[in-house]
Amino acid sequence: MKTKDYFKSTTYFYNSLFLKNIMDYNLSLNEFILLNYFINMHSNCLDLNQVEKETYLSSSMILEAYNGLIEKKIITIDTSKSSTGIVDEKISLDNLINKIDESNFIDNKSNDVKDLYKIYNKYSNSEISDNEKEIIKTWLESGFTYDKILESFETAKYNGVFNIRYIDKYLNEKNINNSSKKENKPLFDYDWLDEK
Repeated sequence: MKTKDYFKSTTYFYNSLFLKNIMDYNLSLNEFILLNYFINMHSNCLDLNQVEKETYLSSSMILEAYNGLIEKKIITIDTSKSSTGIVDEKISLDNLINKIDESNFIDNKSNDVKDLYKIYNKYSNSEISDNEKEIIKTWLESGFTYDKILESFETAKYNGVFNIRYIDKYLNEKNINNSSKKENKPLFDYDWLDEK
């Protein structure tokens, strides 16, 4: 096989979301290689011979990297005892997966709020204020979904009453926030119909 063909035949997969989050851990090269081995080979145990064969790391390098991944809480070891008394150890990547899920959720929220700011600007025909930005952000943090907030924007625009107070009242009166929110309190105690 030609050298250039080795690069084409690689079986290792590097997801950009994984790479973005893994940078926070400040991994050594050997830790990075070993972690990728566990992910790509779907391995839940440390088989030194197999890891050496796949990664070309020495046993001591593998063990040092393995301990580093445990210390950094990227991997954990789950133990269970069989009926015969044999202790079985399995490598878990749940800590890393949870961190990536949480990061992805925060990124999505951040994109949602920025998108809502743009739509608010467009519908209101004026520059959104810092106060309005904060209120929209609070709606998302309080459990209102992106789609429900967008629906309230469209309703306000359709009714010709596009302002933050109307939208807040609409969201709370229609009780369209997520089901885990028990009590609905508008951000404003304001009756926009009686506005003089």
